[in-house]
Amino acid sequence: MKGILLGVVLLGLLHVQSGQPSFTEYPYNPIFSPGTAYYPTVIFDPYHFGDMYAGGTPYYKMWYSTGAGIALAYSEDGITWVQYGNVSGLMASAHHAHVIYDRYGFGGTAIRYKMWFWDTSVSIYTLAALKYAQSSDGITWTWSSVTQDAVKPLVTGVSPDWNRGTYGPIDVFYNPAGASTLDDSSIWNNKYIMYYDGTTGGIEQAGLAYSVNGTHWKRYGDQPVLPVTPGAWDSSYAGFGTVINCNGYHFFYSGGQTAMHQGIGYAFSTDGITWQKAANPIFHVTDGVSWRTARCYTPSVLLETTGTTARFHMWFTGDNGSNRAIGYAVASITLPKQGVLITKNTERDIQQQMIPLAQVRVEQCCEKNEKTITSLLDSLGEQCLDVPAYTDALQYIEEARSYCAKSKALIASGNAVAGNYCALQACNLYAEAIRILEELKAETA
Repeated sequence: MKGILLGVVLLGLLHVQSGQPSFTEYPYNPIFSPGTAYYPTVIFDPYHFGDMYAGGTPYYKMWYSTGAGIALAYSEDGITWVQYGNVSGLMASAHHAHVIYDRYGFGGTAIRYKMWFWDTSVSIYTLAALKYAQSSDGITWTWSSVTQDAVKPLVTGVSPDWNRGTYGPIDVFYNPAGASTLDDSSIWNNKYIMYYDGTTGGIEQAGLAYSVNGTHWKRYGDQPVLPVTPGAWDSSYAGFGTVINCNGYHFFYSGGQTAMHQGIGYAFSTDGITWQKAANPIFHVTDGVSWRTARCYTPSVLLETTGTTARFHMWFTGDNGSNRAIGYAVASITLPKQGVLITKNTERDIQQQMIPLAQVRVEQCCEKNEKTITSLLDSLGEQCLDVPAYTDALQYIEEARSYCAKSKALIASGNAVAGNYCALQACNLYAEAIRILEELKAETA
């Protein structure tokens, strides 16, 4: 699910707008330079993600490559970022990550974050180079391999195929109302649609694939959907970036003649499949901008709509040969008034709707589990006071109770989204404590 700033939804018929947006670069770029930071993937949530580690304040989260794995940062305004540090559960060879988010949990589960990434430790000429991970908090991840259709594979491993290999994902769309089985006739009726990197081993181009579950994929068509353009600035590389669906499809992509990192281009499409490229890049290493003279690529773009104005917010990588960092730029286009209906769900509306669910979560996760815990502790008495596992269980219980107290306070204050999140965290902690105590009870029986 794409992050749309300010929670604005566009409804109705929109006329095609295919002119390249004109971006204004932030004058104090780079905005994020912690040492090595590149390949940003940025998401936005007007309800602060329900997170407590950042005091419930972030509107933006950004995962990025460090050269030795994936790290996380968060921000209130998209300009000033707080470095969280490395995420856990992923290998150090994880790179080129792309993250999507569902605040209510994908398919009603506790999983709110999904990631696809390139695993640099394996051959690019196998599908093993593309991996998947999922997380409830965006910090602790569990990764797994993906599979592909035997007839329409994403990666063939055969030279000179355009998709002989891959360097990972470009962008992923999530459609909760998508078909429960693969829809070959209507690509956008599927639950997951992925633009991905296909490479001969030299030339890189963007392919398209679709999936029911995000882990088993089928390639769309037989050719790249965003190919390179012979003789142009992107004659050998056209790939990593973001696709935005607003008044048509807008593809902000990386490209170059001798490397993928030479510039950022723009293409427009009415269907997300057939693209018309702008002749010149938005930004290029030859622009003479000091912080990005060696590399300028990997745009991560979010959409904000206000009235008839669509604003594109872009975070992208720059490198001057000694410092690889992330910068910011913004552009606007005007949407036609005819056939457009603007609606807005306010934070207060959503919070009110979430209160009953959050209260049920507290009852299930806190009150019922506390009764179970009390019963187990009473039955064990003082038999296990010196057992390390018992001490671990007490620590889990203390943390769970703390989350329950936070949850109740947040719900009472009207922040039901964060309250619901805290209750779910308490559930996980109580579950671990109950497991340990039940094992100890069985051993002492």
